[in-house]
Amino acid sequence: MHSLRLLLVCALGHAALADEPENNEHYKAGSRKYAVGLYSEAGTEFEKSFEEHPTATALYNAAQMHRLAGNQKHAVELYRHYLLLYGDKATNREEVEQHIDDLQRAINSDVHAATAPPSAPAQPELAPPVAPPVPPSVEPAATVPPAAIVAPQEPPPAKSAPPRSTNVKWVVIGVIGAVVIAGAITAIAIASSGPELGTFSSGLK
Repeated sequence: MHSLRLLLVCALGHAALADEPENNEHYKAGSRKYAVGLYSEAGTEFEKSFEEHPTATALYNAAQMHRLAGNQKHAVELYRHYLLLYGDKATNREEVEQHIDDLQRAINSDVHAATAPPSAPAQPELAPPVAPPVPPSVEPAATVPPAAIVAPQEPPPAKSAPPRSTNVKWVVIGVIGAVVIAGAITAIAIASSGPELGTFSSGLK
């Protein structure tokens, strides 16, 4: 425990060596909690120790514990009170001022992040649209003109056979004509042979 108190006191330099609160129960409790990593509770105990017995050591240790615990605003406040009350005597003034600057930057950054308008979500990159495949060009087939419609030709009317009676008539006429001609030829032949017969008859006489 003595070595732990010595570690905390050495951080203050000569400013706190003369007024270390050795018999303060809260100071002892803060040292125990610091040893096991309970920084926020240790800072509270050191603050109570400072309330009962105000010393530079208790105030500085309280600021240190709250800084380690992440209580940035409260740590800055305690560091500033420390400089205000004991800054003229403290040999670690530059170190404390550096802590204040670092904490203040962190606080400002958190405030800016909390009040900044939400950034628009990043839009995913879209692949460029793929053009549809171009179908192969097909030359249009030559237009075949429709075939001329030819009206079916009617067959010529069949010659009607002559009536049977007409045929018979022409046959009869033909036969009669042949007979007439034959008769005429015979008559001519007889007439031509007439004188010879007479001469022959007279000779017989």
